[in-house]
Amino acid sequence: MKSVNLFLGAAAIALLGGWTQSTNADTNQQNTAIKTSQVAPQQKKVSDQKVDKVDKSALQLDVNGAQSYLKQTDYYSKASLDNLEKKMELGNAGLRSDTVSQQDVNNKSRGIIDAVRDLKPSPNTGKIDKSVLQTYVYGAQNYLKQTGYYSKDSLDNLEKKVELGNADLRSDTVSQKQVNSAASGILNAVRQLEPQE
Repeated sequence: MKSVNLFLGAAAIALLGGWTQSTNADTNQQNTAIKTSQVAPQQKKVSDQKVDKVDKSALQLDVNGAQSYLKQTDYYSKASLDNLEKKMELGNAGLRSDTVSQQDVNNKSRGIIDAVRDLKPSPNTGKIDKSVLQTYVYGAQNYLKQTGYYSKDSLDNLEKKVELGNADLRSDTVSQKQVNSAASGILNAVRQLEPQE
């Protein structure tokens, strides 16, 4: 019973504290209202004028984000990037304008976001990653120097795979699939090296 009374006492204090704060807030509002009513008529007219300030911060972020997408020409189709660029230019015009409305700013921002969502992958595969193949070719050169340790046939097989890999490294028209296949060929040829008899 004693713990219930303590609980009720704590609840009453909390409620009383909340009521006191709200009463203080009401008093502060009344004091502010009295002070405002005592302002000179000329000062009151200036403060009563409503100024519609346009918030362009979100549009600025969307324009900045669009610029980073526009640099990724290897990943997105030209048509979808052109569409995004037009929307970004409209956004830039809105940022420079002093007479643009908040609704217009919001619409320009939404246009950029929609254009980003509509980005389509590039029909070509983009840049080909040849780094793994380059590493395997480089590593295979070390094996090819070890003529005293591995059989001639297994080294000849590895040399052929390295030559194919080098051809793919020099090619501008090779696909990622061909590059991956050449790298796998070198790796398998290394695994198939046989000791010299």
